[in-house]
Amino acid sequence: MKINIGFKLILYTFLVILFVGGGITIYSIYQGKRQILETFKKGSFQLTELISENIYNNLYFLDVHALENQLEAFQVNRDILYTYVFDINGVLLTDGTDENPLRDQKLKDPFSQQMLGKSNWQSQVEGETFKVGGPVSTIDKTPIGFLQIGFSLKNPYLIARHTTQSSIWITLIALLVGTFLAILVSKTLAPRKELLETQAELIQAAKLATVGQLASGVAHEINNPLQAISGNLETAELILKEGKGIKEELPEVIQEMKVATRRSQEIVQGLLKFARRSTSLKEEVHVEEAIQEALQLTHNQLDKEHIHVEKILPSKIPTVIGNTRELMQVFVNFITNAVRAMSESERKNLRISAKVENGKILVSFQDTGCGISKETLPRIFEPFFTTSYKEAEGKMKGTGLGLSINQRIIKEHLGRIEVQSEPQKGSTFTVILPAQG
Repeated sequence: MKINIGFKLILYTFLVILFVGGGITIYSIYQGKRQILETFKKGSFQLTELISENIYNNLYFLDVHALENQLEAFQVNRDILYTYVFDINGVLLTDGTDENPLRDQKLKDPFSQQMLGKSNWQSQVEGETFKVGGPVSTIDKTPIGFLQIGFSLKNPYLIARHTTQSSIWITLIALLVGTFLAILVSKTLAPRKELLETQAELIQAAKLATVGQLASGVAHEINNPLQAISGNLETAELILKEGKGIKEELPEVIQEMKVATRRSQEIVQGLLKFARRSTSLKEEVHVEEAIQEALQLTHNQLDKEHIHVEKILPSKIPTVIGNTRELMQVFVNFITNAVRAMSESERKNLRISAKVENGKILVSFQDTGCGISKETLPRIFEPFFTTSYKEAEGKMKGTGLGLSINQRIIKEHLGRIEVQSEPQKGSTFTVILPAQG
């Protein structure tokens, strides 16, 4: 029985997207979950050690009232479920509450018993609780008591579930889109076309199958919000170390981490938008605020690469009609592209400037990176085209979607993107948008 060439094309596209996209999705989910949990556990250990240093004096002099006040201040961190301080004999001094119902008792749960018998920090996961505990010691490693903190795993588990759901949805959408496009292509095939034409259509169908690689972008794209969370954890550590602004600033830092968590979901929606058009709410957007939010999300990346950022913004920039989150995504993409372009540069400068000309707002991102060749420049806005991968050096590649997504978003905002680049000297990307009013 001879199988219709159109059916072969549809089946081939379906199977390629299913196996390639499915494999990449499983790997992305595994890596994403592991990175989220490892980041949370590392932050929990660091926070526990900082609290240990803060309570050292009061524990040394057994000032229980002062210990209670300190632990109460730390409870502003909603990830902390409980905080126990024990004396050298393992007797509970305080749990940070006014009632202190367990005072003068020895906890008999396995983790507490294990902690009291060790000379270093211990950790254990029980359900949705991550327990960290160990001795509070003098400089010569002599224990003067013990500290145990229980952290809620609810938020990291929630982020991991969202990452899993997003990856699965992208794979399913890629599967549907690829199959639908394969059906459209198959309907254009005439039954009596020559073999050469048939082969050309099959090659085109194989190219459509690369839509399955959309899933691979999730783990990379959500790296920016995860880095923002990591950066805010460092800020929290600094606040606790200095002992200033615990009640005033720490809640704000925690809120920023929640914003970064929601941002990972927004990035996924941006990737979905590339595959299928979706409507979004349009409003007045303050460009300078979108730039600042983008810089906050990429702050950790810029610091890690020792990139000097220069902002040249006028005192007042007119608003534009658009979507704040989408414009922020555009700016984040330009900044992260600049970071990759300057990875091997001796001078690492990123200049972000804005000006108003003839009723248009021009926002420019100028880097001192590797630049783009004249041969490559016409292709940089093609979907899946990337120059940020050096196979011989094993460096991570980009998804090839960033600039394509940027162009689509800016066109929807009735604007355009202009590019100037010179190899080994750097590139300048300028976003031109119509000013409101």
